[in-house]
Amino acid sequence: MFLTFVIARCAKRAVAIQLDCFVATLLAMTADLSRDVSMRCHPGFRFSPVPPSAANSTTTMIKRLAHLCFKTDQLEKMIRFYRDILGLPVKFTLGDKDGFDFGYYFDCGGRTFLELFDQQGAARQWGGEVVPMKTSGNAFYQHFCLEIEGIDAFRDRLSAKGVAVTEITVGMDGSKQCWIKDPDGNSIELMEYTSASLQIQGT
Repeated sequence: MFLTFVIARCAKRAVAIQLDCFVATLLAMTADLSRDVSMRCHPGFRFSPVPPSAANSTTTMIKRLAHLCFKTDQLEKMIRFYRDILGLPVKFTLGDKDGFDFGYYFDCGGRTFLELFDQQGAARQWGGEVVPMKTSGNAFYQHFCLEIEGIDAFRDRLSAKGVAVTEITVGMDGSKQCWIKDPDGNSIELMEYTSASLQIQGT
C-alpha cells in the first residue's frame, strides 16, 4: 500500500514538471513568433539575421560612430543650418593661429559628432589641395541619418523655418523617416524608431 502511494506521488510530480516545461517552451515559442511577425510585417521585406559569431568577431571593440566629416566652401551657411535650424549644439571649435575658427564639432548625442571644416582653412592648417566641391549627386557619399524623438513635431518645426522636407513614411526597417538637404546639398535622413524597427529588436 505504501509503495503504491509513493509511486502515485512520483508520477504526479513528474507530470507537473513536464507541464511546467511545456508551458515554458510554449511561452518562448510565442515570444519568438511574435517578434518574427513584427519584423516581417512590411511587404517585400527580406530579413537576414547575422549569426552571433559573425556579428561579434570583428566589431567587439567598436562602440559607436564617432563623427562624420564634411568640408565646405560656405561655412557660415552650414553653421546656421546645423546649429540654428536643426538645433545641434556646437561642442567645440578648432581655430588657426590668426584666430579663425575653421572647424566645428556639432554634438549629435551619445558622443557622436558632425565635423565641419572650412575647406580653405583646413588646407592652410594641414596642407592639401583646395578643389571645387562636388554636388551630392556626383559624390560617393549618399546620406547620413539623425535619430529623432517626435519626428512629426520636428518636421513641422523645420517646415515653419522654410526647410524643404519630405513627407513622413515608414521604411522597410519599420522606422519612420523623412528627408532634408543641407546648404551644400548633402542628403540627411531624419528617423524615429518604432516598436517594429529592426534596429531595436532584441534590445
